[in-house]
Amino acid sequence: MVYYIADTHFGHTGIIDLCHRPFESVDEMEMIIIESWNGKVGGNDTVYIIGDLFYRHEDPESVLRQLGGKKRLIIGNRDGAWLKKLDPSRFFLSVDSFAEVSDGKRKLVLCHYPLMTWNHELQSYMVHGHIHNNKDLECWQLIKNNPRLLNAGVDVNGFWPVTFEEMVINNECFKEGLEIGEDFDGPPPEHITRVIVAGGRDYDDYAALRDVLDKKLDGLGPVEIVSGHARGADLLGERYAEERGIPCAVFPADRERLPLRAGFIRNTQMLKYAAQEKPLVIVFWDAVSHGTKDMIDKAKSTGIECVIIEY
Repeated sequence: MVYYIADTHFGHTGIIDLCHRPFESVDEMEMIIIESWNGKVGGNDTVYIIGDLFYRHEDPESVLRQLGGKKRLIIGNRDGAWLKKLDPSRFFLSVDSFAEVSDGKRKLVLCHYPLMTWNHELQSYMVHGHIHNNKDLECWQLIKNNPRLLNAGVDVNGFWPVTFEEMVINNECFKEGLEIGEDFDGPPPEHITRVIVAGGRDYDDYAALRDVLDKKLDGLGPVEIVSGHARGADLLGERYAEERGIPCAVFPADRERLPLRAGFIRNTQMLKYAAQEKPLVIVFWDAVSHGTKDMIDKAKSTGIECVIIEY
């Protein structure tokens, strides 16, 4: 597996207030990021660190010895000083200011600083750091409007290394200002399965949908239905939740603010919310709907189980 991360800023006390990080101290930040990193990254996994790993840290080697995976560093503006104090070859397979790589599925350009143009920019992706979660940049609209510009920074990726697919979803949510889960009352039950029910707007066979959900949800334990609140399969899923007494989280598409991509953005938001627990996607698809196909593709790309019921 290949992961990406940037701007951890280990040792930087000021970054907590500057980026509104959810940590009480720099020591807590370091401990949680290291634990999260090692809980996800295996020894044979590759981690591209897109700069600013440390800033004024007293003992960088103590952290580097703990971080799992095969690490490759792209140098950021905060990395010059600490790199001079140790032998990078002991901890990194490579150290570069810029790199063009392939993960086997796509080509990527890696640089700490976001580039507005790069080699094969219409077919490849530009993975960067540096800007943290700052949207008050002169270049922000250019970054926001280019889906091939991806921020690997921890401030928009949950403070741990992420796969390419996770990074795409996190960036889409960040760019559109989507906050996940803030509109729901209280925490869900422990070990809940969040089941996205979605599909064609012309789907109207409630009896069939009910039978499918009864079978698929049987034995899962506590569940929560996640709905996009569109007519058809979505609303039938909400009806099912109400009849069965199951909690339901609703994500209506914001068509006033995002008229052209509201449905696709809504799909991303639903998947990210579901993935915070154990996710499952059940779609009712006519093999034509682009919106349903988008949900299917995004679920599969992030490794989420997707049950497809064709009609």
